[in-house]
Order: sequence, then C-alpha cells, then structure tokens
Amino acid sequence: MVVVTVQNDTHSDVLALAQALSDPVRIRILEILLQGRGSCCVSDPQTPDGVCVCEIMQHLGLIQSKVSYHLAKLKASGLIREDRRGKWNYYSIDRQRASELLDACACFLERQDGIGEDR
Repeated sequence: MVVVTVQNDTHSDVLALAQALSDPVRIRILEILLQGRGSCCVSDPQTPDGVCVCEIMQHLGLIQSKVSYHLAKLKASGLIREDRRGKWNYYSIDRQRASELLDACACFLERQDGIGEDR
C-alpha cells in the first residue's frame, strides 16, 4: 500500500486534482459540463447555470447513484460546484478553482524539476 504524505497546500491541490482526474467517468463528466445544458427534464427557465444529474445520467448511461458518486469526487476536489433548486441539483465547472489547481500542479512540477540531478 502506498501512503501519500501531504506536506502543504500545493501538495494537497496536486493530490486533489490527481484523484479527481483518475477515473475516465469523471473525465467524461467534465466534458459534459463543458458542453453545458442540453435537454434537461426540467424545463424551467429560472434554473441555474449548470447541467442536471438527469442529463449526465442520460449521456453516460449510468444510474443516479454512480453519477452522484463521481460528482461527489469532483466536488470534493473543488473542480465543480453544485447549485440546488428544489429537488434538482445542477453542476458546473468552477473555472477559478480549476485554474488554481492547474497552477498548483505546474508549480509543483517546476519545483520538482531537477531533483536527483547533479548541479
């Protein structure tokens, strides 16, 4: 078993992004969210921005519990946000947080460059 020790916020961000992107279903969900709302079963024009779980289920052919599991992982990473309206939940990409996570990964990789090399 591999034990990962998180040393600071940068490490936490790198780990959060890696875990969020470690499953092909979550990558596909992010693609769906980037495409935006299609034909949601809720046609209320007052609905918030984002994609309803029912649309994600339809695109992926998965049951609600599996979609919710993956959405929870993405939400825990901060990559997506959830807006509730009544009994419906709408998901969208948190672009600011996604940018922060990518910046943290770039910073981490830049700092790691050259480790083990003779200087």
